[in-house]
Amino acid sequence: MLPTEQERTLLSDGGASSVASFSFPRHERLHLKREVDALFAEGRRAFVFPYRLTYRIIAAPAGEGGVAMMPIVPKRLFKHAVDRNRNKRRLRAAFRLQVGALRELARQRQVRVHLAFLLIAHEEVEYARLHASVGRLLGQVAKEVQRGARGDAL
Repeated sequence: MLPTEQERTLLSDGGASSVASFSFPRHERLHLKREVDALFAEGRRAFVFPYRLTYRIIAAPAGEGGVAMMPIVPKRLFKHAVDRNRNKRRLRAAFRLQVGALRELARQRQVRVHLAFLLIAHEEVEYARLHASVGRLLGQVAKEVQRGARGDAL
């Protein structure tokens, strides 16, 4: 069965017009050295166990607002790569399920929000707790964006 015209439109624009996107595209991954250095040099911090969040809100060119994130799980806390990767995967899952509102707000305000989540727990934390923690941290950042706090634009 071939897709209808409306379904083709939804598929071509990624469904962004009517359906919430739970993806974590490559452009939302914070990896450039200069951006990471600026984030830790000039960023603000928030804490909700088991994460410490460092974030920076900067002005974006017209139509290019958005969110970029990097998960950090220290080798000092989790010696095995499989444990670090599991914790990063769980963080990314919690993030992508809850970032939609912040992503939309950043686009409306034409700002770019850089986030670094640092795991500080020494043992595994149940998913429900880390999901709630990520939600609270993203809510705090959304309030900052709503207030119009911009790191570089002030």
